[in-house]
Amino acid sequence: MGLLKTITATLSGSDRFSTRLADQASEAIGFREETFGPLGAGWKGGSADCPAFRNPLDEKSEHLLTYDSRTNKPVGYLRVTSAHHLLGATDPIIQSALRHFPASVHPFVTVWHWMGITSPGNEAQIRQSLCAAAYSHCLSGGKAALAVAASTPSELAEYRRLGFRPLGRVLASEIGGHALPVFLDMHGYQSLKLLDSPLYEIAKELGFPPGKIGSNWYQEFIFKNGSIDTGYTRYQAGADSTEFHSALTEGLKEGARKQLLTNALHLTCRFGETVLADSAHDTSIGIVKKGALEVYLEQDLIAVLGEGDVFGELAFILGGKRNASVRAASEDTELLVLSRKVVDTLKSTSDQLQFWRNLAALVAKRVVSANAALNDAREAKTSAAMPGTR
Repeated sequence: MGLLKTITATLSGSDRFSTRLADQASEAIGFREETFGPLGAGWKGGSADCPAFRNPLDEKSEHLLTYDSRTNKPVGYLRVTSAHHLLGATDPIIQSALRHFPASVHPFVTVWHWMGITSPGNEAQIRQSLCAAAYSHCLSGGKAALAVAASTPSELAEYRRLGFRPLGRVLASEIGGHALPVFLDMHGYQSLKLLDSPLYEIAKELGFPPGKIGSNWYQEFIFKNGSIDTGYTRYQAGADSTEFHSALTEGLKEGARKQLLTNALHLTCRFGETVLADSAHDTSIGIVKKGALEVYLEQDLIAVLGEGDVFGELAFILGGKRNASVRAASEDTELLVLSRKVVDTLKSTSDQLQFWRNLAALVAKRVVSANAALNDAREAKTSAAMPGTR
């Protein structure tokens, strides 16, 4: 309880929310059923067939509850299940995630699913508290090396700041709306430190337990999926565009920052709409203000970008044709797009130079992030071994 209390204080800045394993599974399952009750009412076959309601998988899972100290009542729920129990899962998000792992790896993968939150306005704090508690529990118990969860497009930035990375495209979710699978390398300590993730402090307090999957498969998996792009963008939720603070505008004079963002093109895109086409001659750079984008190289999905992420930076720097296409992956995706002309209108040479320094730093951080992820995989390979994946 001491560590989880520390986690809660770190994430929320107070002791209002505390997360722990449910003392009674029945209390946790009852809260989940109440939270997802409307979903069960419309489920094909009736609520008895809805996975949100009591089912045999509950006995093979662990249940986390977040409590509000002001009411002493639960306000958040998360089910933690080993992947080898979910081979017949109907959730397309979980199916999409698990297909990336060979069967021999499934016992080392934990799935965090059926997250439910009932405290409006506190969703981000409770979500992070649930994830942090699940991470602490799984890491200290030595039960898993990878964690998989489902993120809505609007939540992707939060998951990324914790250290999660996208693992596939945005799909229709069985509980409505859209979501995408994300995964966390639980022993990726270099990456967590680089991201300044609160999970790093948990790992540090636990003594950085060694990795669980030492294999060529794991190293290749991290190399392919290990690009960590948190966007390096900061802005206040609900602020208007002129109050948007981005890594691209860091260090600019206040007047220059407002001029740049006011003159940016503000776009709202529908799900599936092409934002940037490959082979197009375009030297603009964009920032995701709301929602998510998918980046394709021909027909292959190569990245999913969430709120705060920057896109189009290479064509902006190098000019010429774009080699990838970008599509909106959420309803009402909001973007800020800056053209070279808008940047060149900055009156001060020092402001123009600062913008380009910021852009160079962003690109460099992406390279450093990818290298950190690969180094984590290499260390895991040398610190552990798992039969069947060499």
